[in-house]
Formats: sequence, C-alpha cells, structure tokens
Amino acid sequence: MRGSNITNKYILDSREYLFSDLTKDQLVYVESLADKTKYNRLRNQVLEEEGDDVVCTIKINVVDQVMTAYDEFEVLLFRL
Repeated sequence: MRGSNITNKYILDSREYLFSDLTKDQLVYVESLADKTKYNRLRNQVLEEEGDDVVCTIKINVVDQVMTAYDEFEVLLFRL
C-alpha cells in the first residue's frame, strides 16, 4: 500500500510519541492544533520524491507545526 512504511511521531514537551502512545488528553490537544494540509503536502512530497515504498519517519512538532521527514538512517529528507 502507498506510504505504508511511513511512521508518524508527534513531539510534545520535547518527547516523541507514536500516535498509539498518546493519551486521550494529548490526542485532543494534537487534533486541535493539527495542520493536516501541511502534513499531507509533506507526505505527498516524500512519496513523490522517494517512491511509494519509502521507509521513513515524519516527526511533527505539534506546537510549532514544524514537520520533518527522515529516512530509516535518520537522514533528513524534507522539512516544512
């Protein structure tokens, strides 16, 4: 499936969380601030440039809405 090897990590209080690790309160907070358009733009850029089977992590700084994509070796691919 397209982009199935992309992992999202949310940065809250200088800590990284997988979506499944967020508490209910954190989830509400993340959803209230989420810039889904920006996220979709970054994700689509990664898929377009690196291919559908790319293995990478998108790190989302929730407060600043800075989003970065890293490959499996932690090399920066893109930043929005």
